[in-house]
Amino acid sequence: MYLTKESEHLVSDTEKQKLIRGLRRLAEDLERGLFPLENLPCLVSLSEEDRDEAHVICILSPSQVEASRRAKALLSSLTPRQLGILDRIMAGKSAKVIAYELGVSQRTVENHIGTIHRKAKTRRLPELLALAYARLP
Repeated sequence: MYLTKESEHLVSDTEKQKLIRGLRRLAEDLERGLFPLENLPCLVSLSEEDRDEAHVICILSPSQVEASRRAKALLSSLTPRQLGILDRIMAGKSAKVIAYELGVSQRTVENHIGTIHRKAKTRRLPELLALAYARLP
């Protein structure tokens, strides 16, 4: 489990007490029926003393954490051009449209996509997209 703030990715161990208070509040709210369980795994909680800061409590499985690590490793290994192409793929654009936007041939874009797949160790677009969307903030 991670307690994240807008400006931070992972909160250090020194924030454990804040996490514990948040989880207690979350448990109390669940018991009172203030929101349905299907809203898990992510819930926003505003504490009384921290009204100026919104905290998000995410309950994650170890596989989700591992998928996020893998996604971050992939994204850090991509070149700026490959990242741009991946962003366009995630926006639903075809290789032909991406090629037109970038002023390169469709084959060049397809080569970049192949390189992205090799780095990601994926074979199909849905696998690649699932990996790219798995990263945590």
